[in-house]
Amino acid sequence: MLLAPCVIHPTNRRECGFPGISRKSCEVRGCCYDSSIQDALWFYAADVCHVEPIYRQECGWGGISPEKCESRGCCFDSSIKGVKWCFKKANRQCEVLPNFRLECEWGGIFRKTCEARGCCFNSNTPGTKWCFKKRYN
Repeated sequence: MLLAPCVIHPTNRRECGFPGISRKSCEVRGCCYDSSIQDALWFYAADVCHVEPIYRQECGWGGISPEKCESRGCCFDSSIKGVKWCFKKANRQCEVLPNFRLECEWGGIFRKTCEARGCCFNSNTPGTKWCFKKRYN
């Protein structure tokens, strides 16, 4: 199943390996590997504040300032209208598209209970599983 945690624009990539690193060695280090773009980093760390809107989890409130958001340890990105601008940093294990989520607990479970059981919680998409199993690479 193809997920999007390593689909990051080349300008947002951060060094995470070394020249000549193999894909396997790169991924064991928790890095991303993509040799499809010439003249771009092939091995890179996924930016923890590069979170697609579908995966963003609220970390503030409407109208929060960038400074206040970041002082809470959160990410701020107001470049996309109509989505959460103050959101939690990326948790790549919980970036599972709604149609690939495997139920971890029953419907209606609270976030705190779900996460205490080692599961992911994301209520951004109505009609899908909100408490689901983490993905492992």
